[in-house]
Amino acid sequence: MAKVCIGCENDEQVVEGVRRAVNGDEDGKLVPGGGVDFTWARLRELEWLRGWWNDNRKPTIPDAITHTPTIETPNLTPTALATAVTRTVSHITSIYASLPPCTLFIVYSGTGDPREMARLQAMQQTFKKEFQTKKWDQLSVKWTDVEEQALKRACRKARAGCGFVAMK
Repeated sequence: MAKVCIGCENDEQVVEGVRRAVNGDEDGKLVPGGGVDFTWARLRELEWLRGWWNDNRKPTIPDAITHTPTIETPNLTPTALATAVTRTVSHITSIYASLPPCTLFIVYSGTGDPREMARLQAMQQTFKKEFQTKKWDQLSVKWTDVEEQALKRACRKARAGCGFVAMK
């Protein structure tokens, strides 16, 4: 269980929270001097910008870390996406620069685009519900091998990600 939890509302606060966690507070008020041994953080601006943010679930973690980012929602143009990617790279660079020597730094993307997978899973769930109480010709959703294969492809796409590991 985490001994220190720093709530953040945007990626800039995540960068500052990581700096604080790995280096500690001068007064040791929340984070002991010298920082903590393990820090995990999540940059979410790109996920939010691309519409990959699944905010349908009921929060199961403290409210301090479930806030919606305070950035405005731009239209997703290539320029807006490039700007967001540049900011994310800058945040990763800032985090790396704040790490003490001999620190293992792991960055991973999480998932690929989960939207099609989520759409197909919702469709499958509707089919399963209706299939229990309706006749085949009365179903609003037909779930066949075509949809099953599409769901498998969407799952593979959603699982795709990338990562890197570096020792400072």
